[in-house]
Amino acid sequence: LPALIILLPVRRRTDRIPTGRAMDRIAELVIARRKVLLPACTVAAVAMMAGMTRLALEDDLLRYFDERYEFRRDVEFTEERLTGILNLDFQMRSGEPGGINEPDFLAEVSSFVDWLREQPEVTFVYSPTDVVARLNMSLHGDDPSYRMLPATRDAVGELLFLYELGLGYGMDLNEVIDIDRESLRVSVFTARATTAQMRDVTLRAGAWIRDNAPIVQKVWEDRNPDIALVTPTGLVHMFNLIAHRDVRNMLTGTVLALVLISAILMLVLRNVKIGLISLVPNLIPGAMAFGLWGYGVGTVTMAIAAVLAATLGIVVDDTVHFLSRYCKARTDGLDAEDAVRHAFRSVGSALAITTVSLVAGFAILAQSGLAMNGDMAALTAITVTLALLADFLFLPCLLIRLDGKPSATPSIR
Repeated sequence: LPALIILLPVRRRTDRIPTGRAMDRIAELVIARRKVLLPACTVAAVAMMAGMTRLALEDDLLRYFDERYEFRRDVEFTEERLTGILNLDFQMRSGEPGGINEPDFLAEVSSFVDWLREQPEVTFVYSPTDVVARLNMSLHGDDPSYRMLPATRDAVGELLFLYELGLGYGMDLNEVIDIDRESLRVSVFTARATTAQMRDVTLRAGAWIRDNAPIVQKVWEDRNPDIALVTPTGLVHMFNLIAHRDVRNMLTGTVLALVLISAILMLVLRNVKIGLISLVPNLIPGAMAFGLWGYGVGTVTMAIAAVLAATLGIVVDDTVHFLSRYCKARTDGLDAEDAVRHAFRSVGSALAITTVSLVAGFAILAQSGLAMNGDMAALTAITVTLALLADFLFLPCLLIRLDGKPSATPSIR
């Protein structure tokens, strides 16, 4: 860029650009009204950040697409009229080859299936125990009183064998029963359930097995000594874990990065007070944006959690540019008010133009029907806007209030 500027024939402007005059007016307004702006901005920031208490860390994979997409409409149709397409698979182990024929083991599985069907999030449960009970009833003249599991191991084995004989060529029960007949699969389907709700189902199911299914629990503890509760398998469960862990880790990591950046500013600017002040414009824009999101939407997805990391550089750059110009002016002997004027005059236009450009671009992306793009873009635009407002309205008032005495800050060249 510097080489292009030197080589290209760019006419130099001698008049003041309109944005420069606008920055002068904003600086004078902020300085004149600082005693009102400082408490007003503080109250507004606290009120916005209070919305974070309404946030729930949960995701909904199927609602990433809005109603414009055929996939979303098909999902809605399936959930309203059928069973839903999200499922959790529980592997119920008996602990020995052929153990699935044991009546005690099957009784635990059957009780677990009955409990699952009572859960509000669950729409359908599939288990081989239902096949055995239904076939037992059929062999007794469809008498409903025989819709139960047989009392002996041999009877269970015979019913499963008879069922497989009746299947088509090449078909068997290996999809739900392993080849050693040691474990079977229970599939749980849900509709309109978020990752947080499905994780809650997982935890409740594990607790139920721990308290009511000693055979299954003992086998689980022997094979998974570090995990107390039985957990399901499958793609949906993996996504639930990703949403639960990554959202928290991304938010925590980004906040820690912002604090470390402010610590670095203390070293670079050689001024502890300015470094501590920089925490405010670095941290509160994201917090205010999430607070507003809490009031308006209420959920934090993986896409939303990435916003803090995505806007980290923009928010920090605005603060660094403003503070570096402010510290340079203070080193040159200007008081806090004149240093604020110098900062506005030096970098205010650049910060405003950059923010307007970014907000315009992200506002277009926010129209996307894919929530990963649309929600992320909308919250990013909000965060970037709040970052500029914090640097223009809150930070100058804070600097004048806390750094009003003459400073010996070294020059920033």
